[in-house]
Amino acid sequence: MDAIVQALLFWIASNSQHSVDNIKPPEIVFMSAAQITSEYYAAHRELIPDNGIDERIWALYDAETTSSGTIYLRVDEFKAREKVTTSTALRGTTFIQAPNSDNSLASMHQNTASNAQLLEDNPILTERLLHELVHHVQFQTGATKTYPCPAFGEKEAYLLGQRYFKQRHIEDPFPNRRFWAHVYSRC
Repeated sequence: MDAIVQALLFWIASNSQHSVDNIKPPEIVFMSAAQITSEYYAAHRELIPDNGIDERIWALYDAETTSSGTIYLRVDEFKAREKVTTSTALRGTTFIQAPNSDNSLASMHQNTASNAQLLEDNPILTERLLHELVHHVQFQTGATKTYPCPAFGEKEAYLLGQRYFKQRHIEDPFPNRRFWAHVYSRC
């Protein structure tokens, strides 16, 4: 997992004005749809959809949970389609199990190798991690202190995601990304 995160941080530095020197990688937490919805609505539980899942939430960055921040990634969609067997040779960082996870989700959180393999095999999931790492870099470098509002950094994150897919010759699964980058970054 460390290698993937370091490679993405290097990519961000190479494709933006940010320096990633001395930036400590964030913790990565893999979650189900219900768990990430709960995390997103933690301060306003009354707004959680009736079925417990907000389908719009795929990843989150929390700069305040630890000194190095935390990225939450929804992986249930990818686990359901996973065809890859876990390789014991693959090594990664310490896996952080999602808080308040119940036993029915235990298989999703078994090991870091499996989740690292998911990232290697799924460019969409990797781009979601990249998007949140952009926010991590923005926060860690102090760039967010100059933003007129918290949403301002979304434009850069979405446009770097577009560049990530383009450089890899992968069709961007997010139609009209440039339009949405502007909409989501409005103050």
